[in-house]
Amino acid sequence: MKSRYRYIVFLLVFLLVNSFFLSAQNLSLIPRETELISQKTEEQEGLVTSQHIYSSDLSKSEILKFYRQMFANQGFGEVRTESPLKDSQKATFFFSKQKEGLMMVLNFSGLSQEGSPSYSIVVHKFSLEKIGTISSSQEDLE
Repeated sequence: MKSRYRYIVFLLVFLLVNSFFLSAQNLSLIPRETELISQKTEEQEGLVTSQHIYSSDLSKSEILKFYRQMFANQGFGEVRTESPLKDSQKATFFFSKQKEGLMMVLNFSGLSQEGSPSYSIVVHKFSLEKIGTISSSQEDLE
């Protein structure tokens, strides 16, 4: 009987440790071989904008694949534009989570000073209450 309990406890501990490591791997917010170059945040009435610039040794398609998967896992939808350009030709990609007032803009800007590919992510967080009051105020003025 004791060996059965030991086996069950061992199995539970093993599963707990594995789930911790798997979830920690999924929490990575930047792809491998990528470095944060700069970051800044600005606040205006009803809007918070945060810009992150990265340098990476990965290709544009690898970076785009990483963020498409990560944003989809977090509930973001990709905003498709009517552009005839293929992904390899486009420089800017949009992702949104409208119910939370979030917009992500992924922009491939070229090369960093070191010559590595660089890109930026700009996060726009809209205060839905503020935007509602601003639009009502503007309607009152008309």
